[in-house]
Amino acid sequence: MKKTEENNRNFSAMMIVVMLSILFVVMGALMTFLSGMESVYFCYVMAGFFLLGGAWLSIRYFVKEEYLHITNYDFSFGILMLIGGVLLCVRAKNLLPGYFVLLGILLLVEAVFLLQFAIMTKTLQGGEVWLVILLFSLLVAGLSLFVLLKTDYILSNTSLLKKCYIGVMIAGILGLVSFLIVGFMSRSYGKKMAVISEEKDDRKEKTEELPLKVNADEAVEEKPDASLTQSEKSPTSKR
Repeated sequence: MKKTEENNRNFSAMMIVVMLSILFVVMGALMTFLSGMESVYFCYVMAGFFLLGGAWLSIRYFVKEEYLHITNYDFSFGILMLIGGVLLCVRAKNLLPGYFVLLGILLLVEAVFLLQFAIMTKTLQGGEVWLVILLFSLLVAGLSLFVLLKTDYILSNTSLLKKCYIGVMIAGILGLVSFLIVGFMSRSYGKKMAVISEEKDDRKEKTEELPLKVNADEAVEEKPDASLTQSEKSPTSKR
């Protein structure tokens, strides 16, 4: 029997989804429940996430010997995230006027990832679960477009701004839930396909063994009986 090992070569994309989701949960909670929280801390927290994620991807690239796989770009993503984290730390106050636009763009990125999750779930024969993740994607996309198109109006309305931060926190939770669902379904689907593959290999082995057995049986039937041969030869020998 053959054992097939599934290795995920798209770790950086998964990492981005998880990081964005955690970032939205943390920042949404901080900006919602801490009224004195300054917006500049959003840039600092995001810079911290970028630095940690970039360092992890870069180190993992060498530890896991991912350089042996030409389709893996975790090192490149890691370096870009490190550079982005450093720039966010250094230029946080200069980026402050446009931080809400940056938030809207990041929400849109997560919405696109959730859309792919929905497609993956449908492909993995997840029943109607893919519709739930598709709904999550549309909700996050709607929040993203609202933030991008109504930035000035939201920032001028304190109560609406607080509701938006609650929405950001919920978007992060939806992202994490979707990620867990897809991960569970992908693992289950992989085990199912492994079982099917093993059954096919077993049937193939039995099919290959059957002709050999038939040929062996035919050879035994065609072999002359030694005792009969000797009895036939004995009269001749006497003569």
